[in-house]
Amino acid sequence: MSSLPKNVGLLGGVVAFCAAMLVGLLYSCPPLLAMKKAAICGVVVALVARLSTHLAMGVVRDGLRRSRREKTG
Repeated sequence: MSSLPKNVGLLGGVVAFCAAMLVGLLYSCPPLLAMKKAAICGVVVALVARLSTHLAMGVVRDGLRRSRREKTG
């Protein structure tokens, strides 16, 4: 489960890059400029997705530990 945040971040980054690249090209933006903007968008989305998944997994892990302690104690 430790690789889940990395995988979610990578997938989110790739999807964001492709979507931003497509939007840039549809609006007749030059390809290199569209790629530059899409790369920035992809990196930001990848970081946000990775951090939020890591945080969500921490919350779930803590909830499971607390539940286990309440059942045993």
